[in-house]
Amino acid sequence: MKRLYGHASRYDEVVDGFRAACDRAIVGDGLLPETTMGPVNNASQLKVMTDMIAEARGKGADVVECVVVPDEALFNRGGYFPCPTLGLNADHRLSVVENEQFGSGLPVMNFAT
Repeated sequence: MKRLYGHASRYDEVVDGFRAACDRAIVGDGLLPETTMGPVNNASQLKVMTDMIAEARGKGADVVECVVVPDEALFNRGGYFPCPTLGLNADHRLSVVENEQFGSGLPVMNFAT
């Protein structure tokens, strides 16, 4: 999913529901049956994602990382394991909104009409 919109009247409900789903994500080795999210393809793609998230955070989006990591060592052994991350109330001009992330960063915006 590239971006998610929720009507202003139900935005909090949409965010709460999606965050609950993301909180159940288990990042890890794709060969393990309990894993629900594996790594991104390569180091440069992980950097693209982390840069997009950093930009969103720096420009006022409420950035929320959601994840269960059963093996912290995965993040320290050179794997490309991103956390599922929500960018709430992201400005539409941010790269995470305008561009394809090819990863687990998701902007969630509201609309009124």
